[in-house]
Amino acid sequence: MLESAFVQLYMEEARDEGRIEARIDDILALLSLQFHPDAVQALKPTLEKIDDVQRLQQLLLAAAARPESLEAFMQNLSK
Repeated sequence: MLESAFVQLYMEEARDEGRIEARIDDILALLSLQFHPDAVQALKPTLEKIDDVQRLQQLLLAAAARPESLEAFMQNLSK
């Protein structure tokens, strides 16, 4: 029973990590459609520090809203 709980916890953490990585990739992909890809990739380390899936979802929606500049998105990122 204890092993099963450990396995479940491990699987849940892996799913969360997968969601986080997917959200970051989606944010970068959306921003790269509008802005210079090298400038967008520079945001990756900052995004990777965020471990809250809900926060990344908010940032994904902000990227999907097509901000007028990368700086405008970065202001949202720093909130």
